[in-house]
Amino acid sequence: MKAVICDFDGTLLKKHSFPMWVFYIVRCSFKKGDIPVFFRFSSALALRWAGVISSSQFKTFLMRKSYPVEYDTLFVESLKVHVNPLVVERISEIDGYHVLSSASPLSYLEHVAEAFNVKFDKVLGSYVCGGVLFENYAENKVLALHEVIDFADDVVLFTDHHMDLPLMKISDEVFLVNPSKKTLRKADFEGVRYRVIEG
Repeated sequence: MKAVICDFDGTLLKKHSFPMWVFYIVRCSFKKGDIPVFFRFSSALALRWAGVISSSQFKTFLMRKSYPVEYDTLFVESLKVHVNPLVVERISEIDGYHVLSSASPLSYLEHVAEAFNVKFDKVLGSYVCGGVLFENYAENKVLALHEVIDFADDVVLFTDHHMDLPLMKISDEVFLVNPSKKTLRKADFEGVRYRVIEG
């Protein structure tokens, strides 16, 4: 079986979705008069800006809070204009078990396949369980992948960032999407063989 792994932020999507999600929920809840959600998100944002809470605490706090599911579906719809068509075309050409794997919250990643009309057999993202944040990045991406795929004859990876080096090392084919010079340097240093997708 061939496994096709695709990162989200900076890869399938040209932008970074998490900050956009936070502001979208703030705006959406304000427009809808959903004061409790607006207050929770905006107050957490203020605390983060003031440096009172860490990035992980900020993410955990927001992901533990409930809000209408439609906020996430509407948010993902708004992201469609930022999709990288070159990546969509490439991953669609490859037959296999397609996995979207990202550090972004699973709550909105789950809506990506339907909204973007892209096939994904499994979606892996960050989530909170028992008050503890599981961030799906770096080595955790490999652990999460092994939980859903026991064995793959061939692993194809699409990513933009050197934080995915653990995934790169277990991949047979790597596509770096608009990589930074730092990512290229780190990939070269680790002896990763890759192809670059620009655009």
